[in-house]
Amino acid sequence: ILLPTNKFSLQNSFHVGNSLDPFRLNVITSIILESDYFDIDDSVEFSVEFDSVSIIATISAIFDSKSFMEFSLENVFSLTCWFAAITQESVMGYDHALSFPELAIQFSNSI
Repeated sequence: ILLPTNKFSLQNSFHVGNSLDPFRLNVITSIILESDYFDIDDSVEFSVEFDSVSIIATISAIFDSKSFMEFSLENVFSLTCWFAAITQESVMGYDHALSFPELAIQFSNSI
């Protein structure tokens, strides 16, 4: 969900998982140790499951108006193109043209 909070900021929220189809994160790592006395070649699997995961981020970005108006629709899903459209100059007293004033990640499980 994209919610404009002022002329430079969007408050974004993203939610995955529910009690019937939870969010799962699996990580497998390999451990290899070799020495004169022993050799270890093993893998460890970590698994975490949450009923839901929510991410809330406020993104403030000041775009160069010419780049933004000439933005091609075929590039709408390209992060590189979006970052290229952000101005590199200080604008209206803002030192940074891109900032994340709020970033929160919430994990929840029902008991």
